[in-house]
Amino acid sequence: MEGMFNYSFYKYKDKWKEISEKEFPKEIAIENINFDLDSYIKINPENKVFRSSSTAFLWKRLGSDSVTYNNWKNNNLFEVEKEYLIDFKKKYIDPYWKEEDLKNRIPKITSISDYN
Repeated sequence: MEGMFNYSFYKYKDKWKEISEKEFPKEIAIENINFDLDSYIKINPENKVFRSSSTAFLWKRLGSDSVTYNNWKNNNLFEVEKEYLIDFKKKYIDPYWKEEDLKNRIPKITSISDYN
């Protein structure tokens, strides 16, 4: 699992510049949401599959500096705490996105044939 769920954050203004997790706009942390090909992952911290998604790990990283996150990650390779994700969603996602908007943003690929 080495190298998985490592994140760097960038902004573009004439060129790409690395920024801190504090500068990254947390409300857009759904744009590259992961999904599996059998059923797309809804943004639902109650869902164990979502809690182990790269989106969940990204949310955890956005709430931590890199040292704290890496220390946490070394002991938690499989799942982000449900309570943390509920709080993150309430604070950063819910005020910005309506549930119907999220449904339209998240890929709804249900089989490999939909992907091709």
